[in-house]
Amino acid sequence: MQVLTSAKARSFAETLWGRGGTTAYRTNRRGAYYFSCSGHGGYVVGGGVLTEAERAEIDKYVKPELTAVAIVNETGKIRFFHNPVSTRRRVSRWYPHTDTIFNEYPIYFFEEDCDWSVLEKFTNIRAGGKNTDPAHIDKIFDTWCKHRA
Repeated sequence: MQVLTSAKARSFAETLWGRGGTTAYRTNRRGAYYFSCSGHGGYVVGGGVLTEAERAEIDKYVKPELTAVAIVNETGKIRFFHNPVSTRRRVSRWYPHTDTIFNEYPIYFFEEDCDWSVLEKFTNIRAGGKNTDPAHIDKIFDTWCKHRA
């Protein structure tokens, strides 16, 4: 289930890494986003876009933030999506709706200093068209080794 949109991912990234001056970069997988925010940046990835094998490897190093998602039964429309890095809690406001299903949805955050290498090592997800650049493949390996040493 792919429920994370670019607008939601941007909101989460700005809450975590700073508002203002945010630049979004295209990635090669729908549901995976890369943002450079005022204070920091990195990937925001919905857990539903990763395969079970990818998640198993990534979970050894980076744990997802679980967030509440309220979905309307009949339409499948998302009524509410809680920001997993916000301290505000508004889920109870939607609770009275009997036509709503509540699910937990994993959101992964891979900061731009080191954690990005975890995502790129175990998946083919890349930002800015860096899929086949040999220098970038070497950078993944170097960052991975330095970060895990």
